[in-house]
Amino acid sequence: MYGWIVYNGALRIKKIEKLVERLSSRGAEKGMTLELVKNNELLPSYGAKGEAELTTLKPFKKPEFIIFWDKDIFLAKHLEMMGFKLFNSREAIEVCDNKALTQLKLANLGIRMPKTIVGPFVFHKQNLSDTYIDHVFETLGPSVVLKESHGSFGMQVYKVDSREAFKEKVEGIGNNAFIMQEYIETTYGRDVRVNIIGGKIVGAMKRQSTEDFRANITLGRRGRSREPH
Repeated sequence: MYGWIVYNGALRIKKIEKLVERLSSRGAEKGMTLELVKNNELLPSYGAKGEAELTTLKPFKKPEFIIFWDKDIFLAKHLEMMGFKLFNSREAIEVCDNKALTQLKLANLGIRMPKTIVGPFVFHKQNLSDTYIDHVFETLGPSVVLKESHGSFGMQVYKVDSREAFKEKVEGIGNNAFIMQEYIETTYGRDVRVNIIGGKIVGAMKRQSTEDFRANITLGRRGRSREPH
């Protein structure tokens, strides 16, 4: 079997590079050839009749499948339009990369989640009224977790403990979309990441920190295998 691993060519983060290299080597152990392809080595385009076309900067073979290890949802959609099978799909990537869409997707499925308010859409900068901010704290409690809708490695997640700090942080993120959640004190520095393939749980990892309410490995936290109930 021959496939591509598509990853971001501009990010240049060693962690990502090591991950895709490890995926390729593990694939070889399973009898697969997985070629590493940067997203900026692919030029999606459309023909005169609107048909999806693809030019590559290197002579890659046509893949039987693509492991899409990036957030370039436009490229992902383009590849799907051309008939390629992607793991993850464009829809899964888009939903998981947007925290507001994730909450919407999980709503009404019986999954326990923190109380969540989705921030208003703006074109330039936020202008939240005192009444709005008062309602946020009345609904979510004395501490609020503010998350930019797009972000990775815990870098766009903030805990604010006052209305003044909240207003300052919201103004600081400008026109970036965000959500607000209640702070769950009993899960300070702990979370569980669950991996699902084809609707089935295939693995889970508990991440933990004693120094921060965020448990991201990139921030220096520890992770270990866990069997989810």
